[in-house]
Formats: sequence, structure tokens, C-alpha cells
Amino acid sequence: MGPKISVIIPVYNVEAYIGQCLDSIISQTYHNFETIIIDNSSTDESGKICDEYAQKDKRIRVIHKKNEGVGVSRNLGIREARGEWLTFIDSDDWVAPDYLENLMDCTLPESIDIVFSGGYIEEGPKEQRTERHFDKTFEDETPEFRRLLISKILAANACRDKMRNGINLGTTWGKLYRVDMFRTHSLLFLPHIEPGMDTLFQMKILDIVRSVRCCPYIGYHYRYAVPTGAMHRFHPEVIQTSYDYVAAMWKYNEENHVKVDDDVLYARALLMVMQAFKTYFLHPENTASYANKAKWIREYKQKPLVHRVIFRKSNAILTYRQIAFKYTLRLPGAGAIQILYFLYCMIKKV
Repeated sequence: MGPKISVIIPVYNVEAYIGQCLDSIISQTYHNFETIIIDNSSTDESGKICDEYAQKDKRIRVIHKKNEGVGVSRNLGIREARGEWLTFIDSDDWVAPDYLENLMDCTLPESIDIVFSGGYIEEGPKEQRTERHFDKTFEDETPEFRRLLISKILAANACRDKMRNGINLGTTWGKLYRVDMFRTHSLLFLPHIEPGMDTLFQMKILDIVRSVRCCPYIGYHYRYAVPTGAMHRFHPEVIQTSYDYVAAMWKYNEENHVKVDDDVLYARALLMVMQAFKTYFLHPENTASYANKAKWIREYKQKPLVHRVIFRKSNAILTYRQIAFKYTLRLPGAGAIQILYFLYCMIKKV
């Protein structure tokens, strides 16, 4: 009999954390699982550490490959999975000893296709802990409920507080997926879109599931990125990847059976435009001349989806920061860049 659960862990240069991650997995009270580690040509000791754990525990398989990003690694793990259920764990995170056992307890009745659970957000050098969890166990199979979940995923950090998502709905961690869904619908990640890959994945999967179960259990420990993390670094490629994300989001919404309101889509798209300014146009490491930056911004504003977002009339669920940013970006010519520098302190927290 094969494993019941496949645990997929992409790995790249996490030698300081991977031991804690793997220790938490091999210590599970639930035993019928396999762990698939995809090492993306780590340049530190991560790959070696993973091999050592595989020698100690036959439930661990290590695949060494060239570094093509977390999305490609997850897709490889999905193809290699032999379990009936699948879960993703980030290589710098860890889980409670009863994590898999509690997730499996939530898979009944048989119509359940995905289980949502809570997690601890461990932030900062002292790992200050924040809980994110559901108040009670409930399940639903209606399109209206799945539309609500997708809306909350897209609204997270992109809308006023009343629309914000306090639970980790848009992430892949803290969840258990029925593997049959991946096989039947050829469901994979879009690896070239990052950030935003996880939200698109959740948006797509919630369109095809039969039933969702949400559990109040908290067993995942998510190590939140420090200010030097990916969402804060200088990213020249974000101009294209954020645009691709917005295009894919709209395409998914048009093709999905479960559609969300335009206001939420526009709010999420505006968040991605702000991210492009934060990690490229206005980033301190962008040393291009004022004239070049002004030229790039003018060209960026003419992109069809960007133009569509910043000239949308409705501000129904936008934050004040988003509204200020949107109207500033509407200003003609290069003058907007001067005001945008003043607004940088407002969007750097996005």
C-alpha cells in the first residue's frame, strides 16, 4: 500500500532552517506519508543535509535539479506524488507533531477535496507569534462560499479592513489537497509569475473543488520574511511578472465557473502596480537617471491593464493609500514621479 499523504518541500539555500523543518516532519504522530524534497542546486549545505535525512528515513526522497524556482519544483513534486493527499511545506517553516494527523481527521466526509487549517506567523528575530485560524469547523460545497473564499484571497492586503483576510487562505501552507484534482484537471502552478503564484493557484483550485472544509486547528509555523525578503528587494523583472499576474487573474476570472466582483479584481491589480513601483521604479537600488525613470513610468502607464486599473472610477473598497497612489499616477507627463517619491513612504509597507 502506498503513502496516504505526499509532503512536497522545495529547497534552496536554507541550511539554517531545513533541519528544524525535517525534524518536525519525521516526528509526526501520523506515519503513512512520503516526503518529496526538491533541491534546486543549493550552493550551501542544504542539499547535503537533505540527503542525510533521506538516509535516516525511508519516507524521504530527495530530487536534485537545477534552480528553476519554487513553482517548477512544486510542479515536479505534484507529478512525483504517490499519495492520495498532498500538502506543501516551505523549507524554512516547521509543523507541530500532530499536524498531518489533524489534517487527515478533517478529510471526512469523502466529498472533501481541500482542507484549510490555521497557522502561527513567526516574525522577526525573536519570532513574535501571531495566530491565524478559523473559529470553528465548517464545510461548504456551494459556489457562493467558494466565491467568498476567492474574494478574500484577492482582497488580502488590497482592500479596506472590512475586506481583509485574517487567515492564510491565499497561501499553499496549512492545507491538504486531494491528489485526484491535480490529475483530473492538470492543475499546476504558473512558475513564471512570482509574487502572486500562490493566490492564482488557490483561485484556480477553488473553482474546481467539490467541497471545502475549514478547521480551527493550528499546527503550521510560518517564518515570515524579514524586510530584506523577496517582497522588499530590488526586482527589475517585477514589471513583467506583476503584469502577467494581473493578466492571468483576469483570465482565470473569465474562465472560472466561480467569478468574483470587479471591485476586488481591480483592488488586487492596483496592489500589484504599487508593488512594481515599490520594488523597481522607486527602489533605492534603482540608480537610473530621473529622465529614464520618468520615461519608463510613462511607458508603464500606457500598458493596457495598468491604464485600465489607474483610470477606473470606483474606489469602493480601496485603502486611502491606494486611492492617493492611483490619482497621483494619473497625472500627465513626468511630474508624477516627483509626487510618487513623496508617496513612497506610503507604499513601502504594501
